[in-house]
Parts: sequence; C-alpha cells; structure tokens
Amino acid sequence: MRALLWVLALFAAAVGLAIAARYNQGYVLFVAAPYRIELSLNLFVVATIALFVAAHLALRLIAVTLRLPDRVRQYRDRRSRERAIRCFLDAFRHYLEGRYGHALKESSAAFEAGAAPAAAALLAARA
Repeated sequence: MRALLWVLALFAAAVGLAIAARYNQGYVLFVAAPYRIELSLNLFVVATIALFVAAHLALRLIAVTLRLPDRVRQYRDRRSRERAIRCFLDAFRHYLEGRYGHALKESSAAFEAGAAPAAAALLAARA
C-alpha cells in the first residue's frame, strides 16, 4: 500500500512539474569571452539536479571505497572469532562423546585462536 502511495505521489509530482514547465518562458544565458550559451530554464534546472545527484553518488562511492579495508578487516576478525568459538564447541562435543584425541586437537586450535583460552586449556588437559 505504501509503495502504491509513493508511485501516485511521484506521478502527481511529474504531472505538476510538466504543467509548470510548459508555462515557463525563462532562459539562462552564459557568456564566456567569444561564446554565448543560452539554455531554457527548465533544462538548466534539470541539468543542475542531475549534476547534484551524480556528484552525491560519486562522493558516496568514494566514501564506501575508502571504508572498504576497515570493513574487510572487521569481517575477517569476526570470521576468525566465529571459527575459534566453533573449534571450542567442537572440542567440548568431542570430549563429551569420548573422542579425546579429537577433543585435544580442537581445544588446542581454540586455545591458539584465543577463544576462552582458560577453558580451552582446561579442556585440553582433561582430554
């Protein structure tokens, strides 16, 4: 329903803009030494808005690109923490199942990864 209202509002704005633009007789004149550029006011307004949108999108793209290394670092850190926690949980599961060799191996990996190092060391010692 909300999307339908947005589409109706967009169409109403387009119709209103078209009606207002039809009765606009203004123009914009740019004068540079040997040249004169004359544009209709409607074209100038549309070109200005398009230029603003393009500049905004370009700046957003640059900002996203500059933040990319930090986001990759955060992703890798999060993935490393999740892997370490999964190793610890697997070690605990192996210990409870009586598979002490696997529990020792997984708890050693969890200890080296830094996931609950005290608990991982205790689990490795018990295995």
